Amino acid sequence: MLVGHSFGGLIIRQYAATYPRDVVGLVLVDVLLERLKPLMTVANWKTYTGFNSKSPHGLEQYKDP
Repeated sequence: MLVGHSFGGLIIRQYAATYPRDVVGLVLVDVLLERLKPLMTVANWKTYTGFNSKSPHGLEQYKDP
């Protein structure tokens, strides 16, 4: 079970998508939504997707072989 707040919600959703067998549930508390693109400028969207296109630092050690 993972709990994520704000930006952490994006991180745990990415983790759950990468390791679905290791996650039995998510609790999302006041999280950022992926549907933000229409609300952002092109520059802001590029920055936002850049932050969310890679695994969070430290999680790479847990990748399956």
